[in-house]
Amino acid sequence: MEQTINWTYIKQGNEKEFERMFFAFYKSLCAYANRMLRDEMESENVVQALFCKLWEERSQIDIYIGVKPYLFKAVYFSSLNMLKRKSKTQENVDLNSLNQADLLVNNLEEVHELDRAVHLAITQLPEKRQEIFRLSRFENMTYKEIASSLDISIKTVENQMGKALESLRLSLADYLPVFLTLILSKLIFFFQIHLF
Repeated sequence: MEQTINWTYIKQGNEKEFERMFFAFYKSLCAYANRMLRDEMESENVVQALFCKLWEERSQIDIYIGVKPYLFKAVYFSSLNMLKRKSKTQENVDLNSLNQADLLVNNLEEVHELDRAVHLAITQLPEKRQEIFRLSRFENMTYKEIASSLDISIKTVENQMGKALESLRLSLADYLPVFLTLILSKLIFFFQIHLF
């Protein structure tokens, strides 16, 4: 199980915890950004800028769904925005693949907004369904592990996860383009990272 980062400590100005977060995720965030940008230097710039912004704005930031998914969402948004900017000056960028970029953001505030919306939608799930979803997406447990942990069948886990995803899809309809990309397509995390 990977180390857990305590955002509350960072929010309070704990430099050692921030450094721990940096070293825990820097390389994988750069690799993720590079899959989109295909430029190692630009990818590093995106990630470094994110960490700088997180430190500068830490006291105003609340992270509800976990540090890891939050970081990958932020890098995803930043990378898409960079692609969008580049598309204006480079004819060889496929604009059709960037249509969703128009819906995305230039700063962390909208990442926070989506984070809060996802958190709220999850808390509105029935208690057992919410627990199964959290174990799958936040704890990275397999369906088999969840079934064993909760003493239920794998089929029950599958059914509850399907219902949870459908409920979240409906609850987050306003965020659908981003939600589908980040959550339903198992980029999520941006809840499971190999990536996810």
